[in-house]
Amino acid sequence: RNGSDWLEAQCRDPVRHVFRHAAGHEIETWLIEGNAPRPGPVVIQIHGGPHAAHGPTPWLEMLALADAGYHVLYPNPRGSSGYGEDFARAIHGRWGEVDGSDHLALVDWAVQWGLADPARIGVMGLSGGGYMTTWLLGHHPGMFKAAVAENPVSNWVSWYGGSDLTGYTDDRFVGIGRLPEDVDAFLAASPFMAIHQNRAPLLLLQSENDLRCPPEQSEILFAILRSRGVTTQMVRYPGEPHFLAGIGRPDRRVDRMRRIVAWFETYL
Repeated sequence: RNGSDWLEAQCRDPVRHVFRHAAGHEIETWLIEGNAPRPGPVVIQIHGGPHAAHGPTPWLEMLALADAGYHVLYPNPRGSSGYGEDFARAIHGRWGEVDGSDHLALVDWAVQWGLADPARIGVMGLSGGGYMTTWLLGHHPGMFKAAVAENPVSNWVSWYGGSDLTGYTDDRFVGIGRLPEDVDAFLAASPFMAIHQNRAPLLLLQSENDLRCPPEQSEILFAILRSRGVTTQMVRYPGEPHFLAGIGRPDRRVDRMRRIVAWFETYL
């Protein structure tokens, strides 16, 4: 609305782009150009699910970030819905590895196209997007300068019994669905196992009443990074559900967006 300190009344129409991965498949992404030069700072927003998909309509924080001076990319990597069953199932048993490769290809494309300054690339995501954000930070340290993870999955072992989707960690995610026999596979697929390699400042946003990704999923990331002196902050929203971003109390939704913008303004 006009006069807001976090979102200007400015029309920003997303532009659709398609680029090709080295493996041969195409990846669709949407771009909102911000008030920034080229190449400039870029924030990649990763959708959750993982079997969901971004469309042309942006999330409000994407518009707020664009107004704050960032180019925003929101792609549909392998695992996304809407591109056929083979495309969606490509991540089964390899979540993180396969779609992670697609996000790295997006970074390469944005740099080669002249959109992104490689020293100023940020990443963020909610739920499955929080999983992918923290996976990328730990497995590809140095690629991203700052990040925001909201209600992430970080530990498949504790998530197995602690989430309201108990038993969902079969071939869709980990590839093996039995505990304790296959605990090594669960750990190998868990972002917390590699997060100690990350040095990028990480903001963790966590809903207290999240039954899908309970608070301990963020707490373990916070504890590991703090113990190693990495800049990190965890914000807990009392009484809020998994999708605070869309159905949370309005003042907390505004607080969330302000914190996201401020984090990237400070560290990106």
